[in-house]
Amino acid sequence: MPARSHPIPAHLWTLPGGLTVAFERRSGPGFAFDLRVPVGSAHDPAGQEGASGVLEEWLFKGAAGLDARALQDAFDDLGVRRGGGVGPEATRFSVSGLLADLRAALTLTASVLNSPDLPEDELPILTDLARQDLEGLLDSPADLLATLARQTAFPTPPGAPLSGYGHPASGTPQGLEALTPASLRAHLERYGQAGSVLGLVA
Repeated sequence: MPARSHPIPAHLWTLPGGLTVAFERRSGPGFAFDLRVPVGSAHDPAGQEGASGVLEEWLFKGAAGLDARALQDAFDDLGVRRGGGVGPEATRFSVSGLLADLRAALTLTASVLNSPDLPEDELPILTDLARQDLEGLLDSPADLLATLARQTAFPTPPGAPLSGYGHPASGTPQGLEALTPASLRAHLERYGQAGSVLGLVA
């Protein structure tokens, strides 16, 4: 008879600002964390489809006095793997690496969220990349079908302040055209600790 496995104890805290932290202790030399901010493509302002996707890329174009290259070098110097992305309901930031670099990795990620530089000259490049992603949808029947299915299942009510689920994270051509530095900075104000979840294994 196989030995019964025992669940690994996890710890759960809610910090004063509303951030929920789920921590699982494991032996080993590494760590992994995943921060989920409850702002996704469904929360793009109506008429600004693509705001969340472009904003997530814009955040990494400099922070805490580091330009985009220096910020990327800082992550690379730690030897960590960085991932994440924008889904309909949340934006995720994930990092994994060696345990000795956990504090520095958390600090760098916090600087991206709390003190991004948001250089305006990068914005046209990011919106152009988002347009290229949209053009790629034309070559993917499966992605087109999924988009049409969402539009049918979750139609956006007339006059709704948010764009809803009927578009991909890359947005729409009209929505990307409407994005401005001021509108994206306003969208960043939706970010916050309340409702965000940090999962950490170390």
